[in-house]
Amino acid sequence: MKGRPPKPHEVHEREGTLRPDRHSPLPVVLSERGLGEAPKHLNTEQAQIWDWLVQELTGARLLQVTDAPMLEQLAVAVDFARQSRATLEKEGLIFTELKFDKDGNCVGETKKRHPAYNNWKDSVTVAKTLAEHFGLTPSARARLGIQAAVGLSAAKQLEKTIGVNPLDFLEEQNKNDDPS
Repeated sequence: MKGRPPKPHEVHEREGTLRPDRHSPLPVVLSERGLGEAPKHLNTEQAQIWDWLVQELTGARLLQVTDAPMLEQLAVAVDFARQSRATLEKEGLIFTELKFDKDGNCVGETKKRHPAYNNWKDSVTVAKTLAEHFGLTPSARARLGIQAAVGLSAAKQLEKTIGVNPLDFLEEQNKNDDPS
């Protein structure tokens, strides 16, 4: 989605910019219903992440049964970020690639960034984007007009889990993408 995300009904109401002909009422649906067990095809780590997310989001009444596919993707993205970070911690950010001639003799070497870095970065980006859609970051909760979502500390949990604060990561990405 390009451009600024649309403001929720409650925000327009609070700011005095509500136009019933343009703004649909109450886009954030609070629900008592949650989700059950993690899908069977998730691995153990992903299932644990699923369980934690379901507990947090159900407690805040922000989860619908129809959210299951995106919640699954969030759990997988967080797990991929963890795996990539573990690989980087074990093998390092930079590796040496040896170059050989046609006879098999080493003719040089090149230092390169580990491919797991791009996997980590992509997983963090996906996890952060999905976390925002579930209202798991302070800015997402403010944008959604959720004043006090009880029990939500997901940005801190994601920071602990994947090694970066999702908000800091997005800010850095926006700086890197800015052509000026």
